[in-house]
Formats: sequence, structure tokens, C-alpha cells
Amino acid sequence: AQTIQAAILPNQELLISKLNEYFLIFEPKDIVSGDFYWFAEAKGEQGAADKLFIAVVDCTGHGVPGAFMSMVGHGLLNEIILQNNVHETDEILTLLDKGIISALKQEEKTNDDGMDICLCCVEKQTDGTFRIDFTGAKRPLYYVNQTNSELQVLKGNSYSIGGNRKKEKTFTKQELILQEGD
Repeated sequence: AQTIQAAILPNQELLISKLNEYFLIFEPKDIVSGDFYWFAEAKGEQGAADKLFIAVVDCTGHGVPGAFMSMVGHGLLNEIILQNNVHETDEILTLLDKGIISALKQEEKTNDDGMDICLCCVEKQTDGTFRIDFTGAKRPLYYVNQTNSELQVLKGNSYSIGGNRKKEKTFTKQELILQEGD
């Protein structure tokens, strides 16, 4: 189970080649985890820069139940972004929410499992800045502005992916422009 779950995590050499500088802390509570990180590259529209998608996901449960949720979430992110070419972070989380509800048959069962997620789309701009589109489901985005070295926070929406079928969820996309070094 551990080796299967490790196989879905992004290759470290790929992350280094695409992100240059990054850090990652991944310390699962159990041998297999309900938490995962995800990375993909999608081709931009004609002449546009490639889009890098980065997600940090906290699924319901630990151990085997959490690992099953990780596999479902990983598969849905691949399908939505890479196969269906949906690139707007708010739309992606809306489809992920519907996909989890459908996969777990939550409309007809009492299952309320789900996930919290921070999803970013990173595009390098021609002026050397980076446009970040962020949408969060119970997860914020933290960043440090190089100018003032202060930790900044963008809050995500106050509800999770999946689980609660009783209220309509509208995910919000926030845009951020980062300078080299931020």
C-alpha cells in the first residue's frame, strides 16, 4: 500500500525542474496517508505559457480509509485538469466536489467523507512575474512577499470537497501576482 501510494506522488526531479525553488514537508501519520500533494503541467493556449497546477490535499481519515480517498482525489484531479482541460481553479474544485459526491454515492448514502484542498495554477508572465490563481476548500494559501518579508495569507472557502450535500457550494478563485523571489 505504501509503495502504491508513493507512486502517485509527484517525482522530485520534475518538481525541481519546473519550480526551481520549493520546500515540502510530508510526514504521514500512518504508513499510508489521507494526505497527498499533486502536481501537473498543462499546455497553455496558443502562444501562452504552460500552466503548472499544484495541490495540497487533506482527505478524511488516516491509514487505509484516507489512502483510498487520496487515490480517488488524485484520479479526479488528473481527469478534470489533464483529460478534460479545465484550467480555472474554482471550476476544478466545483467538479472535484461533484466527482467525490458521485464516486462515494453521497446523494444516496450517509457517507460524509471528503477533503480539504489548496489548489494553485501558476503561470509565468512575460515580464518575469508569476500569476497565481488560488482556490481553497478549507485551506489557505501562505506566501511571503520579498519586499517586506511578511507572511501573507489568502483564505479559502469555508467548506470542504464532498461530504455536505445540503448546501450549494460556490468556490472562489483569487488571483495573486508574485515577483521573482516571493
